[in-house]
Amino acid sequence: MPLMIYRARRKAGMTKQQFQDRWRQHGATAFDLPLWRQNARYCQGDILDDVPAGWGAAEDDYDGLCRLWFPDWKQYASNVIGDGPSIDLMMQDETETFGQFTFENIATYDDRALLDVGRNAFTSFVVIDGGSESVTETAAAAERAAQAVIADPASKQVLRKVVLDVYNSEFAYLFPNSEFKSPAVIELGTDAIADFERPVARLRAALADEGLADRAHFYFTRDVNLFEHFLRIHGRPHPRPELTV
Repeated sequence: MPLMIYRARRKAGMTKQQFQDRWRQHGATAFDLPLWRQNARYCQGDILDDVPAGWGAAEDDYDGLCRLWFPDWKQYASNVIGDGPSIDLMMQDETETFGQFTFENIATYDDRALLDVGRNAFTSFVVIDGGSESVTETAAAAERAAQAVIADPASKQVLRKVVLDVYNSEFAYLFPNSEFKSPAVIELGTDAIADFERPVARLRAALADEGLADRAHFYFTRDVNLFEHFLRIHGRPHPRPELTV
């Protein structure tokens, strides 16, 4: 299913907890607007700071990664262009939440589940920088690396999902100034942080075999499904029930 991924930086002066609380509020604001009711799923990932050094977590200032799935990209793109008031409201809300606008660090992808045995609580995102090869070639190499992880019995035993996200340039015109144009993103999902140790080591080795090790940035997140969070905190569901993805 098509999705958007953006990397989030918190507003200057906010603590991590303050940012996470404000980010949830930002999501709730979006839920009240018709434009965002087209979401099939909306998941915020809080980047973890306390993962083992040997896992090679990216050393940058991002605080979160967000995924938003839309069943119909063309309809969503058309609605974005035609719904100026909603966009203006969310842009204003972003100034109270983020250190940079989301449209400056966002990209569109097509996702494909390589392994899916149910919901997970934590995700390792592996963002792969572009190189001299095409998006198709990079994605193929990333898929081979991901499949090598699945082929390892000890890794497969602890994984809940393995997903390959491949960059879709068709709607890049919506975000012409975005600095985020990674050709491929690999997602590993687990139920516990400690479960990442084996799959991450195996993935690093496989990425090295594919010549992608120096271009791979690892982020480890605790996932918050906003539909479920909204129901738990506010006592009512999102206006549109979540779809299965």
